[in-house]
Amino acid sequence: MPPSDPRTTASHEASLYEASWLDIRAEQALLGALLLDFDQRDQVRGWLEALDFYRPAHGELYKILMSLDGDGATGTPSPAILLEKTGHLPGVTGAYLHTLMESCPRQGNIASYGLMVVQADARRAVGLHATRLAQIVDVLARGDADMDQLFEVSTVARIQMAYLSQRLATLPTSPRHALPEVSGPPSSDQAAALAAQREREFLTGLIAAPQLIDQVRDFLDPADFADPTRGAIFAALLDMRTQGTPIDILTTTWELRHRGILTDDQASMQFLRTFTGPPPVAPLYIAAQILEAATVAQAQLASARLAEGVIDQRIPVASLVTSAEQELTALTGRRSLHALLPYVSPEQGDTGNETVTFRTAS
Repeated sequence: MPPSDPRTTASHEASLYEASWLDIRAEQALLGALLLDFDQRDQVRGWLEALDFYRPAHGELYKILMSLDGDGATGTPSPAILLEKTGHLPGVTGAYLHTLMESCPRQGNIASYGLMVVQADARRAVGLHATRLAQIVDVLARGDADMDQLFEVSTVARIQMAYLSQRLATLPTSPRHALPEVSGPPSSDQAAALAAQREREFLTGLIAAPQLIDQVRDFLDPADFADPTRGAIFAALLDMRTQGTPIDILTTTWELRHRGILTDDQASMQFLRTFTGPPPVAPLYIAAQILEAATVAQAQLASARLAEGVIDQRIPVASLVTSAEQELTALTGRRSLHALLPYVSPEQGDTGNETVTFRTAS
């Protein structure tokens, strides 16, 4: 295995995702097949690796068995040679070597057992990174982490998924299936109320100071809003600004009515009452909060989808890993948007009457 293999950075953290009984049995059958017939090694040589095994002793035993040719062994080594080479491995005794051989239903199926070992390891890797993603989201919610840490976790996961995707593409696979549809965890009433207040204040600010639209359009998208209707209002404001349509509370109400977002006079009057007022002290700071909340929500959804895919054994591992790579690529891609966020504090006025400094994407 090349030293740059991403799995070496976080190999087999069993406390996060355990191997199943069947995973271990596949490893035992593979090793048993090797012990019964060393000539079977060529069927797995070059693509099955020691790090694919969940139990470290199994991986070390596999390396030893695959290297015995280099020691000048011919045919199947004697029990004495095997014990000499493997005696330092925890739990690997003569009795356990016998157990491994008994665990192999048919030594000629060694390639199938090897594929099972690789697939089980890949599935556990997806589960591991899904769990890590969920954990960093929880830490973010407590205020003990920042967005850079979220992107670091998701980037490491994406790199490993890309590696596994390329590797699995060279092995026999089952037909591909999509990941199950999973909705993100529901927001608490308090979080939903906070998001609604934040988004209303932000939209009120854009209507009162339309020049702010030019400063947020590069990093904020209508899909970032927690409520689709408020996202549609933001989309309308973007279009109005692009088309040069004057923006105030009345022209915005008119536009929304003709887009079908406001369906009648009662809805129009309610909109005027809700979104009429002075802009908040720091609308750009609120925009940054909206973006961060959307990114965290996307991370939550990605973690949930990957976890469901790990649990659903009907989904082939190649499909699971490919979907995981796509989910994580989309998540890490948001880092460039966060790089455009302005340096604005909650207390700093930024209604367009002063200069705001922006980060530049690296």
